[in-house]
Amino acid sequence: MTAEKNSIIPQARHPFYIVTPPYTRISAGITVLHVLCHYLNSIGENAFILHYPPESDQRGILPSYAKIQKTGEFPGGMNAPLLTQDVINYYHDKKITPIVIYPEVFDNPFNAPFFARYILNYPGLLAPKYEQKEDFAFAYSKMLADHVGIQDTLYVCTSDLEFFNQRGAWGRRSGTCFYAGKYQRFLGCRPQDVPPDSVEILHSKDMSREEVREIFWRSEAFYCYEDTALATEATLCGCPVVFMPNEHFSGSPLAGFELGQDGSCVKGEANGLERAKSTVQKATDNVRASFELVPERVAELAARMQSMVARRPYSGTISYPFEPRLVFFDPLGLRLAGFREGETVLVEETESATKEVVPAVDHLTTRVLSEQLDIIRSQNADLREIREHMSRIEGPRIAALRDPSAEALALEVRALRTSTSWRITAPLRAVVTLIRKILGR
Repeated sequence: MTAEKNSIIPQARHPFYIVTPPYTRISAGITVLHVLCHYLNSIGENAFILHYPPESDQRGILPSYAKIQKTGEFPGGMNAPLLTQDVINYYHDKKITPIVIYPEVFDNPFNAPFFARYILNYPGLLAPKYEQKEDFAFAYSKMLADHVGIQDTLYVCTSDLEFFNQRGAWGRRSGTCFYAGKYQRFLGCRPQDVPPDSVEILHSKDMSREEVREIFWRSEAFYCYEDTALATEATLCGCPVVFMPNEHFSGSPLAGFELGQDGSCVKGEANGLERAKSTVQKATDNVRASFELVPERVAELAARMQSMVARRPYSGTISYPFEPRLVFFDPLGLRLAGFREGETVLVEETESATKEVVPAVDHLTTRVLSEQLDIIRSQNADLREIREHMSRIEGPRIAALRDPSAEALALEVRALRTSTSWRITAPLRAVVTLIRKILGR
C-alpha cells in the first residue's frame, strides 16, 4: 500500500546551490561539480549551478548595472541548470534554507547559513586555505579525506571511456611520453629523468584530445610528474603510467585507493613498469566500476545534508553580489551587438540600480520612447520638470527598434531637440543614435 498523494507536484525540499567556475571539460574539478549537480537532480533533488567568480561582459546594449554572464562551454548530457534570482527568491519566500556546496578553493563568500565543502584537492594548494568551518564536508578521495580528517568521500572519475579506449591502439608500441604541465608552468621546475626522445603532452590549448589519445595509443609508457586525469586516460588507452615523485608530488595519485594500482607504478618501484604493463588491461574495468557507485553515493550524502539542514530554523539565503536573471533579446539587436540568444544577465545590487530587467528589448524600446515623448509633448510640463523626470529614467541603451514608426519618432525627437534649449539625456540620446544606425543615417 503506497501513501496517498495530495499533489502530483513534489513538495519543495532544500535546494542545492553548487558553486563553481563556468564549465570547461579540461578541468576535472569543475566537471566533477557539474556531475554532482546532475546526479542530485537525477535522484529527485533540486540542484543548481552558481558561477563564482562570475565571468561577465559589459556592452552598450545594457545599462551600467547589468552585465552579460559568460557561461563557458555547455555541459552536454548533464542536467546542471544555472541558478537564477527567481529560484533564490522562491526558496527565500518559502523560508527553505539552501544547501550551498563549495569546493575547497572557496571559503564562504556568500555567507550561506548552511554550507558543505567538497574537498577536491589539498586545501591551500590552489588557493588560500579556507577559514570558516563548514556544516558538512566530504572529499573527492580517501587520500584527501584522511588528509583533512573526515570520513565521507565521493569519487567521480571524469574520464570518457567512449573516447579514451584501446580501439585505435598500435599493435607494436614504441617510445614514451611525459607530462609536467603545472610542474613547469607554475613551479618553474624542469622534469628530470625523462627518457630521450620522449614526447611531451602539452596543455589542452596547445594539443587536442585526439592528439593526446594518438600519443597514448602508440607509447610504451607515460611519465607523469603530477596528479592529473591524464594518468587515468593513458591507462584507458593501454599505456602504462610511471609516476615521478618530486618536491611537489609524492607519486601517489589522489584516486589510488578508488582505482587501485593497475596500469601504474611509481619510479623506483622494483619491477614496477613490468607490473604496470601486465595489469593495464584492468584499468577500464576499475573506472567503469567506479561509475556504478556514484548515484547511490550522491543519494546517501544528499539525504544526510537534507536531514541536517531540516533541523535548523530558517535564517536567510545567500548574499550573492549579483542578481542572476534571464533576459531575451531582439534578434536584430543580437546581430548589432554580437550577443547570443537567451544569455543570462547579472544585475548588480547597488542602491541606484534598477532591480527589473524587462524581458523584451523591442517592448522596452517602445515604452521608453513613448514615455519620454509624451512628457515632451505635454503642454503643461516645463523644461525643469522634463529634466527631473528624465534623470530618473535608467533606460538601457537599445540595440534595435521594431516599431514601424521608428523613422517618425526619430524625426520628432530630432525636431524637439533643435527647437528647445532642453539638453537631451544619455538614455534618449542612445536610443536616437541607434535608431539612426538602424535606418542607415
